[in-house]
Amino acid sequence: MFETALKERAMRNLTNTSVITDEVIAIAAAETEEICLNRTVPQWAKLDIGIYRLKVNLKIGISDADEFTMKEAMREVKASPLAVSETETVTGGAVVKNGGNSWL
Repeated sequence: MFETALKERAMRNLTNTSVITDEVIAIAAAETEEICLNRTVPQWAKLDIGIYRLKVNLKIGISDADEFTMKEAMREVKASPLAVSETETVTGGAVVKNGGNSWL
């Protein structure tokens, strides 16, 4: 599960682990999922985004390295393919359920 991986990485990377709660992990994970919505994004990029969002939510200073890492992760999100199932179609960049749109 993404939240577990995010929490493990946060515990390894942040110095003040006492501020890492399940609630703040859930918020950062939800924000990450929203950023990556409908895309097949590699786990490393999602974790980089999640750590960045975690730092923002905890009001931890963002370093130049954090900014660079976030930009690289966002570049990966933009390059990632849209995730669609067999019952969906990509139309003009939007995912549309087949059978739900009479114009298809």
